[in-house]
Amino acid sequence: MYGGRSTTRRTGSIAKYFFDTSVLVRALLEPQSHAATILFGRDPLVQRYTGWIALKELRRLPRDHPKLGLRLPLLERHIDRILEHLILVPALPLESFRDITLGDRSDRPIVAAARHVHAILVTRDRALAIDARPYVETLLIED
Repeated sequence: MYGGRSTTRRTGSIAKYFFDTSVLVRALLEPQSHAATILFGRDPLVQRYTGWIALKELRRLPRDHPKLGLRLPLLERHIDRILEHLILVPALPLESFRDITLGDRSDRPIVAAARHVHAILVTRDRALAIDARPYVETLLIED
């Protein structure tokens, strides 16, 4: 199921999507999920992005969520695959997200990065999808 204001954002004929950590994790844990399908799709009219912070959060999964049983070598292979399919948005200056007010302040760099590349923010986090709407279009994936 999808949420948000729109399911496509096109610049010319290119759709742009920015994937947050929740989608990256779902694609790792469930390779047959809808998240993995859209993340690793091959449509040439779709540009896929993620941010440096999402990769940083992925690398912390073994430490922060040991019950998942994930090991760093597996995560690094997943990150390599992500970087084959997605464009990495580098860290943005603090000024780029000072104006963003969210329930979870740690999500501000994600929203700022999506806004920076004029992409739809794709997330599994309902609160983020709602809070980010004043700044970017959102797409909520629930599977």
